[in-house]
Amino acid sequence: RQTPLIGDTSEGQFKIRQAVCEHDMAIKFKAQHVQVSKLFCDKLSFTINYLNKDERAHIAQQIKELGTLSTPYIRRPYKNGARIYEGEYPSQMCMLIQWDPIFAGAGYLRVDFNPSHADMNQVSALLHHILPDGFTDVQLRACITRFDASVDLQGISPDQFLAYAPKKQISRVHCKSGKTETMYLGAQEPDGMVVIYDKQREGK
Repeated sequence: RQTPLIGDTSEGQFKIRQAVCEHDMAIKFKAQHVQVSKLFCDKLSFTINYLNKDERAHIAQQIKELGTLSTPYIRRPYKNGARIYEGEYPSQMCMLIQWDPIFAGAGYLRVDFNPSHADMNQVSALLHHILPDGFTDVQLRACITRFDASVDLQGISPDQFLAYAPKKQISRVHCKSGKTETMYLGAQEPDGMVVIYDKQREGK
């Protein structure tokens, strides 16, 4: 669920309504002419627990038939996995699908992708093709395991932030050449964590 930004950005202050824990997070910054994007989802993961053997076989077969649109990706805690692309590899990655968990209790199928970097029509079409009951399985059976709500700010660095989130303290800070690159508030807990980082330095 996306909620519009609240506040007057000309005064350098705004609030974000966190989608998961329903608390306000306030951020103040010392900079002018800062451009603030709308709230968007930067990462989405969900699982679906298929128990039927025919459903499990269907998933493996449909992914196999994708051919050059996917490449193998094997990493714990799943025995099988594939990176699926929008076009023939090495085009932009569309999503990661893993299935057949090593440990009991995990959902049989795990899907992970970045909605802001993916063609959602392609995502819907791929899931409709792979899942036993098509996209209906996502609507009725999926359990969201990760949801990253994000905002981009241009014209400012992490050193210029004063950030506050209820019941959260700064847990980690990564610096380089005396400048803050990444700041973490809270930890990986059920009510989420806050990460402030320099997006331009991320790929360097």
